[in-house]
Amino acid sequence: MRIIVASRGRSHLLDCARELQNKGYDIVFYCMTKPGNMKKYSFHGKATNMIYIMFPFYFLARIWHGGFIQRICDTLLDFFVSLIMPRCDVFIAQSPNYAYSMKKAKKMGATLILDRGSSHVRKFNTLNQLNGTAQQNENYQKRDERMYTEVDYITIASTFVKNGFIEYGFPNFKLFVNPYGVSLEKFHPTVCTNEYDAIIVGQWSKRKGHELVVKAFKDSDYKILHVGSITDYPFPEYSNFTHIDSVPESELINYYSRSKVFLFPSYEDGFGLVLLQAAACGLPIVCSSNCGGPTLKRMLSEKDYIYEMKELSKEELIKGFENQLNKNQTNQLRNYAEKDLDKFSWKAYGKRYDEFLKTIRK
Repeated sequence: MRIIVASRGRSHLLDCARELQNKGYDIVFYCMTKPGNMKKYSFHGKATNMIYIMFPFYFLARIWHGGFIQRICDTLLDFFVSLIMPRCDVFIAQSPNYAYSMKKAKKMGATLILDRGSSHVRKFNTLNQLNGTAQQNENYQKRDERMYTEVDYITIASTFVKNGFIEYGFPNFKLFVNPYGVSLEKFHPTVCTNEYDAIIVGQWSKRKGHELVVKAFKDSDYKILHVGSITDYPFPEYSNFTHIDSVPESELINYYSRSKVFLFPSYEDGFGLVLLQAAACGLPIVCSSNCGGPTLKRMLSEKDYIYEMKELSKEELIKGFENQLNKNQTNQLRNYAEKDLDKFSWKAYGKRYDEFLKTIRK
């Protein structure tokens, strides 16, 4: 069976392509990514890195994030892929970037699968209103919702996203929930050095609920570490807050091992790959219900190590943090997820996808 996987950047879809190839499928992968990323993430199949064709537009889109330039870049990427793509049995594409290519695949009789990394676009906009984050514009919303109706299935990573689609009338039988994986070579049980009381990894932003983190801990003695980029919310200058710019994924375990608790009070997140990293490293977790935390919790035998916030408030964040702080294992190997690691590896992700494809292509 030939499967085309199309992504804007590398994203988790490169991991998807690799795992499906490992299952014996004939994979063709398209994206725009840095040269060398295919090899770095161990994908050795058929791939076309569109960055060489798209470089001027890719460069402009990197300078002016979003808006008109990004739309032109996405449209051209879709158009070029539609010109060169071969016949396939299944077409998996990142939402909402491959409308032309999907139409061509449909004419060739392929099964269409849309990969949606975030919530239903209306749910996404509603939740972003709550924290003052920019919403997807009307054009994006129309494109995204049109693709929902044209594809055969939508694959998502969490029950939170699934519930949002159902809330807006999307049929349950067309949704495939497949939680993401984590590299178990890079993330594994750690011994905590207790340098920081809590860690946050990823973009520092309003959407991720980091305003709540500041309100909750600005007047405390707790030491808070952030590793990642800073976007639409300024990083505080309090002495107990430490920021470190983005580091290579392979170095993140060094920062997880220095921290007691992982915080993820997001207003909206399709899953949150960092949740898997933190769990694999043994950190107790505090998260909102609007992410992959509840899905991950159901996959774990030791469910008490994930505290799901009942509401997005500083009081509930403090309560969850203090609850999980007591669960941190000092001077011991933190391995509460050890018996469940096989459930959220990338290999397990590929196995679930393989079983799904065999069911829908009978």
